[in-house]
Amino acid sequence: MKYDFILIGLTSGGPKALYSIIDKFNESFNIPIIIIQNLPPGFDTIFCQVFQEKAKIPIVIVDKEVKLENKIYLPKSGNLLEIIEKNIIKTQESVDTRQCISYFIKNCVEKRMKPILVFLSGICPKGDPIDGCKLAKENNIPIIVQNIEENPNLILKYETELPSTIIKEECYTFISNLMDIPEKIKELLAQ
Repeated sequence: MKYDFILIGLTSGGPKALYSIIDKFNESFNIPIIIIQNLPPGFDTIFCQVFQEKAKIPIVIVDKEVKLENKIYLPKSGNLLEIIEKNIIKTQESVDTRQCISYFIKNCVEKRMKPILVFLSGICPKGDPIDGCKLAKENNIPIIVQNIEENPNLILKYETELPSTIIKEECYTFISNLMDIPEKIKELLAQ
């Protein structure tokens, strides 16, 4: 099956998990990676600086229209990301980005895009991305969720975790240990 990109959805607590595996994504994946996270203003630049030190492919902050290539993309803080047409994304300023992950997943479905969705540890902010995950599942979009038994975020261990909510709502395709997620994505890409 042909996939258009990998979408990694993060909430508070997720960046630590992503940092653990960011170096596993390299040019051999040959697919764009989009990271959606509700970042506070100015945090996108810090996020890129820290993650680019470990990443094997370039990280780009999207603040205008961009053609997707074999890179990692992160929308500018305070912006929603949307698909204009196949392989072209752009940001849109928004006062409220609390539903940013579901918003982008719904946009993917509307534009008939086929991403691989990945959700890492973190909190589940008021329904985001559950609505998007339900829609993705209805449209046979694969959803990989981090195994909640191995959460690297000890501070958040007993708070509502994003993966546990997705699992409870039965909005996933695969549950995977954090370090196995890149390999699971490779398996899907090879199908």
